[in-house]
Amino acid sequence: MYAIQDKILVKSGRDFTLIEMLVVIAIISILSAILMPALIKARDTALSVSCQSNLRQLGMGVKLYSDDNRGWLPVAQYRLSGDMPYNWKGAIAQYTGGKTPNPINYWRDEFAEGLFLCPKWETAVSWNRYAGGYAWNLYVGHSEDYIYRPRQNIAKLRKLSETILIADSVDSVVGTSESRYLTLQIPSTASSLPYIPASDRHSGGTNIVWLDQHVSWMSQAELILGRGVLGDRTVSFATGYNFYNEDYYYALK
Repeated sequence: MYAIQDKILVKSGRDFTLIEMLVVIAIISILSAILMPALIKARDTALSVSCQSNLRQLGMGVKLYSDDNRGWLPVAQYRLSGDMPYNWKGAIAQYTGGKTPNPINYWRDEFAEGLFLCPKWETAVSWNRYAGGYAWNLYVGHSEDYIYRPRQNIAKLRKLSETILIADSVDSVVGTSESRYLTLQIPSTASSLPYIPASDRHSGGTNIVWLDQHVSWMSQAELILGRGVLGDRTVSFATGYNFYNEDYYYALK
């Protein structure tokens, strides 16, 4: 008769004590606190790069439009008549892989997606024609029949590398028309409307495609301060005075 011995399983090691578990949790928390800002910064940088890529292609769309129209640039908005698109987005849509919208249907979703959508745009709007997060410089052309900011021909413009074409729109227009999301307004540090500040959604600043097609980032503070006619920066810009006439980045020189 064989004796059957019970096999006793011996457990190797030992359980964690409460203190050891708390130490591990503390270490994980410290590492997370150290790495999280770097991860957030890396994410914001990636979104900013994507935004700049969009603007570069939008700028190219404007150039192609201009080439097809004897050097004339689009304007911020058109009259709702004939077969012309309602705004600058509609004017260049066919040059950016989109379709030219019907003037009556100018609130199309295409204006709030693809190249027309900033990856950090999170503002809710009533109409898609105002969505997307990119805005046109009014001084490059407000509308067809607006004598103070008429349509411009690229051949007659100077300082192309220092004049904004398209940039991030403001992030909030509470208390005024949502149409301000579609065009660049004169920004200011003043709190009262219409002196709304420039966007700061990309690490405290704005992505811009300039008239010469180069793309860059500028801090909100620098964009609001502007530059004088002679290139000097003055206190008057910080308060909003004389900004309309002397702003270096919006007004044509």
